[in-house]
Amino acid sequence: MENINLNKEVYNKDQYEKIIDTSFTQLNIPEPQEDQPLRTNEEIQGLLNEVDTLRNQLSSSFNPETLP
Repeated sequence: MENINLNKEVYNKDQYEKIIDTSFTQLNIPEPQEDQPLRTNEEIQGLLNEVDTLRNQLSSSFNPETLP
């Protein structure tokens, strides 16, 4: 059986805060846009209905026998 050497480095709190990015800036998450109004439940339901209609149209015209 092969031995695997695991090296562990332990950092104190000051070192940890200097080395580890705890603000998660590496993720590049965009800030939320506050100037965009939230959608109402009725608007969301309308959008979902549109998506459902499009899905039904696409699925009814889908024919796997015509695929290349």
